Amino acid sequence: MEPEARYRALLDSEAPADLWDAAMQGEVQREYLMYKCLNRSEAEGYEDEIEPYLDFRSSTGRCALVRCSACGEQMLADYLPSKPDRANRSGIRLWRDGKKQDRRDGQKLVCPLCGAAADVEHVSGMRWGRGQEAWVVVPQLQNGILAFTEWYCTRRVYLDREIHSNEPVCCYLADTEKRKVVRCNLYRRGMGGHLYRLEGWEQTKRLVDRCGAVRKLYDRVLPDLAGTSLANSRLWEYRAAAGQEFCPISYIRLYWKHPNAENLVAAGAGGLLSAGFEAEAERTGYYYTALTYNAPKLDFVDWKKAKPAQMLRLTKDKLHVVMQKRWSLQELKLWRKAEGRMPFAAYCNALELYGTQELARAVELDAKPLRVLRYCRKHDIAVTYLQDYWKMAAYMGCRMQDEAVRYPSDPRSAHDRVMAAQKYIHSETTYGKAFRAMTERCRGLNWVQGKICIRVAETPSELVDEGETLHHCVGGYAGNHAEGRIILFIRHTRRPERSWFTLNVDVRTKKIIQNHGYHNEHLNGRMLHIPPEVTAFLEAWEKEVLDKWVLPPEKKHKPPADAHAA
Repeated sequence: MEPEARYRALLDSEAPADLWDAAMQGEVQREYLMYKCLNRSEAEGYEDEIEPYLDFRSSTGRCALVRCSACGEQMLADYLPSKPDRANRSGIRLWRDGKKQDRRDGQKLVCPLCGAAADVEHVSGMRWGRGQEAWVVVPQLQNGILAFTEWYCTRRVYLDREIHSNEPVCCYLADTEKRKVVRCNLYRRGMGGHLYRLEGWEQTKRLVDRCGAVRKLYDRVLPDLAGTSLANSRLWEYRAAAGQEFCPISYIRLYWKHPNAENLVAAGAGGLLSAGFEAEAERTGYYYTALTYNAPKLDFVDWKKAKPAQMLRLTKDKLHVVMQKRWSLQELKLWRKAEGRMPFAAYCNALELYGTQELARAVELDAKPLRVLRYCRKHDIAVTYLQDYWKMAAYMGCRMQDEAVRYPSDPRSAHDRVMAAQKYIHSETTYGKAFRAMTERCRGLNWVQGKICIRVAETPSELVDEGETLHHCVGGYAGNHAEGRIILFIRHTRRPERSWFTLNVDVRTKKIIQNHGYHNEHLNGRMLHIPPEVTAFLEAWEKEVLDKWVLPPEKKHKPPADAHAA
């Protein structure tokens, strides 16, 4: 809809003259050293125009005319023709104090005149110009209306000039008399986030705050808010505390709802407010995802209180520590969960020793998080490792109230034992029946020759034991075995119960998939080899047994004799 007439003066205002300089504050402005090759007659013509101290050529070779976009000066240099081994890129060579500097197209070079870091670019690449853009929010106050206009600033460098343009995209107007914020758009985003211009300024029916955190604010002249409803809001103090996380629209809406928000800013908690604004924001859009900031609530603040410490549910001393250590919102909320489980000083020490993530996991895991952290640090394990062990132990029906079970002396061994037991149950429950049926069909592959024998795995639990003994992954192959990619054990005839090598064969295609022993023949960075006698035995077994063997048909269970009568 059409914006109100009293907004027009702010919407139609021009950009500050130094807007681009303000946008580049703290940023790197891209500059270019543009060059082109000159023939002999052209070079002689430029010798009369360019001062001798701007001639960086050697006595021989082809010449190049170079222009710096930063200082606008022209100079002469040697031209380096393109070469196949240089990706067909030409370049320039500058001779200074007996030293040469060779730079190819696209490389960096410091201008010898102004000292600006610039990209070396051939004139063919500058025909349509090279651009750089920036987004700046400009605050203005007029007739009790505080406006934040978002400007799209561009700089385009051509061979002989550069063009600056500033275009307003949208504007947020905070009416300090009516205590409301409206948004007006001159551009809107379409598919893929692309901007398209409207016929004129349009005011949205409801406020959709996508201004959010202002990364770049034109702060060379900040409006004086005296005499408005934002006079005591400490808006600019909040901006100094929040830095690039400055959310002016969210803070203004919060202040009008809860004037005691300025007490938190005075206490130095402006960063916590910005973190709260972002935590409540929603990511919207299908092709263009942007954060939409809703009307702020900040439930972690007690708005019925007036003193900053009480608003954050802290004591005065604790608030001093929070501000001194620059706590994040996550650390403050985590303290709310840990309060009552550990002293405040112990919580601060735990943050420094273990970090926020480990402490948060410990708080979620147990009522005594400090004990969990000390135990994990003593045994050099992560909290998630202990959490995984507790989960599996509880699933197996272990007595978790028993201290020896909950905190074993060797957590890694206990973890492996419980995991193996869980594998037993899972494999037996899921594949047990099909596993045994496939084993019965494949018993014809059992064979003995000399001192070596081979047999089919009997149960899923045998695979788990084999994998733990040889330290490889056969424990998870119960499903493969049941489907026909069976597992066979190669053993010594004098010690058939002792694991040695594990063979994986597809009985439907009679193809050997893999054969591995301890650690898959990798140990301490060394590559082990399968013994020659095992290789010879396997070749003989394949020739004498596997090639001649035929997979028996699957047995079908006959229904009981009285099934039809029933």
